[in-house]
Amino acid sequence: MPINGQRTKLWQATVAETTTDQPAGVIVAINKKDFELAAGNGSVLKITEIQPAGKAKMPVQSFLNGVGKQLAVGQQVVVQDA
Repeated sequence: MPINGQRTKLWQATVAETTTDQPAGVIVAINKKDFELAAGNGSVLKITEIQPAGKAKMPVQSFLNGVGKQLAVGQQVVVQDA
């Protein structure tokens, strides 16, 4: 999944209790510990573990304190199967 042009792997996510009308791949919420990504058909995934390009796996909280500061609600990220 490219975020800001960099390939990023999602390692852990849970289905969020919220729903959305956004298309798959749109960031719908950002919190201190995770972010939520539209997954299609109204469903939302809460992303909790991520691996930016060239880095080790990390909790999303660490990601959001660094490179992830650039993420914004409404941003479209491209989602691809590995």
